[in-house]
Amino acid sequence: MRWTALLLSLLMPGLGHTAIGRPARGMAVSLLFTVGVVLTVARASVVESPFLDNGFTVLLAATIMIYLVCQLFLLRVLVRAVISDARPVKEDHLRAGLALVARGNSQAGEKELRRVLAIDPSDVEAHLNLAALFAQRGDARKARQHLKWCRRFDIDGKWDWEVGRELAALNGSEQVPAPPETKE
Repeated sequence: MRWTALLLSLLMPGLGHTAIGRPARGMAVSLLFTVGVVLTVARASVVESPFLDNGFTVLLAATIMIYLVCQLFLLRVLVRAVISDARPVKEDHLRAGLALVARGNSQAGEKELRRVLAIDPSDVEAHLNLAALFAQRGDARKARQHLKWCRRFDIDGKWDWEVGRELAALNGSEQVPAPPETKE
Protein backbone atom coordinates (compact mmCIF):
# COMPACT_ATOMS: atom_id res chain seq x y z
CA MET A 1 0.00 0.00 0.00
CA ARG A 2 2.85 2.40 0.77
CA TRP A 3 4.42 2.30 -2.66
CA THR A 4 0.98 2.47 -4.26
CA ALA A 5 0.46 5.74 -2.37
CA LEU A 6 3.73 7.09 -3.75
CA LEU A 7 2.79 6.09 -7.31
CA LEU A 8 -0.65 7.66 -6.95
CA SER A 9 0.94 10.84 -5.68
CA LEU A 10 3.32 10.93 -8.64
CA LEU A 11 0.30 10.80 -10.97
CA MET A 12 -1.68 13.42 -9.07
CA PRO A 13 -0.39 15.12 -5.93
CA GLY A 14 -2.71 14.51 -3.00
CA LEU A 15 -3.93 11.08 -4.04
CA GLY A 16 -1.11 9.44 -2.11
CA HIS A 17 -2.02 11.37 1.02
CA THR A 18 -5.61 10.19 0.67
CA ALA A 19 -4.39 6.61 0.22
CA ILE A 20 -2.40 6.69 3.48
CA GLY A 21 -5.33 8.05 5.48
CA ARG A 22 -4.82 11.81 5.27
CA PRO A 23 -7.75 12.81 3.08
CA ALA A 24 -8.00 16.47 4.18
CA ARG A 25 -4.36 17.12 3.37
CA GLY A 26 -4.70 15.13 0.14
CA MET A 27 -7.68 17.17 -1.02
CA ALA A 28 -5.94 20.44 -0.12
CA VAL A 29 -2.80 19.48 -2.05
CA SER A 30 -4.83 18.24 -5.04
CA LEU A 31 -6.82 21.48 -5.10
CA LEU A 32 -3.70 23.65 -4.81
CA PHE A 33 -1.93 21.73 -7.57
CA THR A 34 -4.97 21.79 -9.87
CA VAL A 35 -5.44 25.54 -9.39
CA GLY A 36 -1.73 26.04 -10.12
CA VAL A 37 -1.95 24.02 -13.33
CA VAL A 38 -5.12 25.79 -14.49
CA LEU A 39 -3.69 29.26 -13.78
CA THR A 40 -0.40 28.37 -15.47
CA VAL A 41 -2.15 27.07 -18.61
CA ALA A 42 -4.50 30.08 -18.65
CA ARG A 43 -1.56 32.48 -18.38
CA ALA A 44 0.30 30.62 -21.14
CA SER A 45 -2.69 30.95 -23.48
CA VAL A 46 -3.02 34.69 -22.85
CA VAL A 47 0.56 35.82 -23.50
CA GLU A 48 2.46 35.49 -26.77
CA SER A 49 5.72 34.08 -25.38
CA PRO A 50 4.96 32.51 -22.00
CA PHE A 51 8.53 31.67 -21.02
CA LEU A 52 9.46 35.36 -21.25
CA ASP A 53 6.49 36.38 -19.08
CA ASN A 54 7.22 36.77 -15.36
CA GLY A 55 3.66 35.87 -14.31
CA PHE A 56 3.82 32.58 -16.20
CA THR A 57 7.24 31.78 -14.77
CA VAL A 58 6.09 32.43 -11.20
CA LEU A 59 2.94 30.32 -11.65
CA LEU A 60 4.90 27.47 -13.23
CA ALA A 61 7.54 27.56 -10.47
CA ALA A 62 4.88 27.60 -7.74
CA THR A 63 3.04 24.66 -9.30
CA ILE A 64 6.26 22.66 -9.59
CA MET A 65 7.12 23.49 -5.97
CA ILE A 66 3.70 22.27 -4.80
CA TYR A 67 4.29 19.03 -6.69
CA LEU A 68 7.80 18.52 -5.28
CA VAL A 69 6.90 19.41 -1.69
CA CYS A 70 3.97 17.00 -1.85
CA GLN A 71 6.25 14.18 -3.04
CA LEU A 72 8.91 14.90 -0.41
CA PHE A 73 6.37 15.06 2.41
CA LEU A 74 4.79 11.78 1.35
CA LEU A 75 8.20 10.14 1.00
CA ARG A 76 9.14 11.33 4.51
CA VAL A 77 5.93 9.89 5.95
CA LEU A 78 6.52 6.56 4.20
CA VAL A 79 10.17 6.32 5.29
CA ARG A 80 9.18 7.02 8.89
CA ALA A 81 6.55 4.29 8.66
CA VAL A 82 9.12 1.81 7.35
CA ILE A 83 11.51 2.71 10.18
CA SER A 84 8.83 2.39 12.85
CA ASP A 85 7.79 -0.99 11.42
CA ALA A 86 11.42 -2.09 11.69
CA ARG A 87 11.80 -0.86 15.28
CA PRO A 88 11.41 -4.29 16.96
CA VAL A 89 13.99 -5.80 14.59
CA LYS A 90 16.29 -2.83 15.17
CA GLU A 91 15.98 -3.22 18.94
CA ASP A 92 16.78 -6.94 18.66
CA HIS A 93 19.96 -6.18 16.71
CA LEU A 94 20.94 -3.49 19.21
CA ARG A 95 20.48 -5.81 22.20
CA ALA A 96 22.34 -8.62 20.42
CA GLY A 97 25.21 -6.28 19.52
CA LEU A 98 25.56 -4.97 23.06
CA ALA A 99 25.45 -8.51 24.48
CA LEU A 100 28.12 -9.72 22.05
CA VAL A 101 30.41 -6.80 22.86
CA ALA A 102 29.88 -7.40 26.59
CA ARG A 103 30.89 -11.03 26.11
CA GLY A 104 34.07 -9.97 24.31
CA ASN A 105 32.99 -10.77 20.75
CA SER A 106 33.51 -7.29 19.32
CA GLN A 107 33.52 -8.36 15.65
CA ALA A 108 30.06 -9.93 15.83
CA GLY A 109 28.88 -7.06 18.05
CA GLU A 110 30.04 -4.56 15.46
CA LYS A 111 28.11 -6.45 12.76
CA GLU A 112 24.92 -6.29 14.82
CA LEU A 113 25.37 -2.58 15.54
CA ARG A 114 25.94 -1.94 11.84
CA ARG A 115 22.69 -3.80 11.11
CA VAL A 116 20.94 -1.33 13.39
CA LEU A 117 22.39 1.54 11.35
CA ALA A 118 21.33 -0.17 8.13
CA ILE A 119 17.74 -0.03 9.41
CA ASP A 120 18.00 3.45 10.97
CA PRO A 121 21.14 5.46 10.15
CA SER A 122 20.21 8.07 12.77
CA ASP A 123 20.20 5.69 15.76
CA VAL A 124 22.31 7.55 18.33
CA GLU A 125 22.75 4.60 20.67
CA ALA A 126 24.23 2.42 17.91
CA HIS A 127 26.60 5.21 16.87
CA LEU A 128 27.66 5.76 20.49
CA ASN A 129 28.37 2.07 21.05
CA LEU A 130 30.29 1.80 17.79
CA ALA A 131 32.32 4.85 18.83
CA ALA A 132 33.16 3.19 22.15
CA LEU A 133 34.06 -0.03 20.32
CA PHE A 134 36.36 1.78 17.89
CA ALA A 135 37.95 3.77 20.71
CA GLN A 136 38.61 0.52 22.56
CA ARG A 137 40.31 -0.85 19.43
CA GLY A 138 42.39 2.31 19.10
CA ASP A 139 40.72 3.61 15.94
CA ALA A 140 40.20 7.21 17.07
CA ARG A 141 39.22 8.47 13.60
CA LYS A 142 36.23 6.12 13.31
CA ALA A 143 35.29 6.71 16.93
CA ARG A 144 35.25 10.50 16.41
CA GLN A 145 33.17 10.10 13.24
CA HIS A 146 30.50 8.10 15.09
CA LEU A 147 30.53 10.60 17.95
CA LYS A 148 30.05 13.39 15.41
CA TRP A 149 27.00 11.55 14.08
CA CYS A 150 25.75 11.14 17.66
CA ARG A 151 25.85 14.89 18.12
CA ARG A 152 24.13 15.45 14.77
CA PHE A 153 21.27 13.02 15.41
CA ASP A 154 20.81 13.67 19.15
CA ILE A 155 18.26 16.44 18.74
CA ASP A 156 17.04 16.42 22.35
CA GLY A 157 20.52 16.26 23.88
CA LYS A 158 19.66 12.97 25.59
CA TRP A 159 23.13 11.54 24.93
CA ASP A 160 25.22 14.71 25.52
CA TRP A 161 26.92 13.41 28.65
CA GLU A 162 27.84 10.04 27.15
CA VAL A 163 29.18 11.64 23.97
CA GLY A 164 31.18 14.15 26.03
CA ARG A 165 32.59 11.34 28.15
CA GLU A 166 33.69 9.37 25.08
CA LEU A 167 35.22 12.47 23.47
CA ALA A 168 37.12 13.27 26.68
CA ALA A 169 38.44 9.72 26.79
CA LEU A 170 39.50 9.91 23.13
CA ASN A 171 41.28 13.20 23.68
CA GLY A 172 43.05 11.82 26.75
CA SER A 173 41.50 14.47 28.95
CA GLU A 174 41.63 14.04 32.70
CA GLN A 175 38.41 16.00 33.05
CA VAL A 176 35.44 13.81 32.32
CA PRO A 177 32.20 15.80 32.25
CA ALA A 178 30.02 15.45 35.31
CA PRO A 179 26.93 13.30 34.83
CA PRO A 180 23.69 15.24 34.44
CA GLU A 181 21.73 15.95 37.56
CA THR A 182 18.67 13.80 37.94
CA LYS A 183 15.37 15.48 38.65
CA GLU A 184 13.54 13.92 41.54
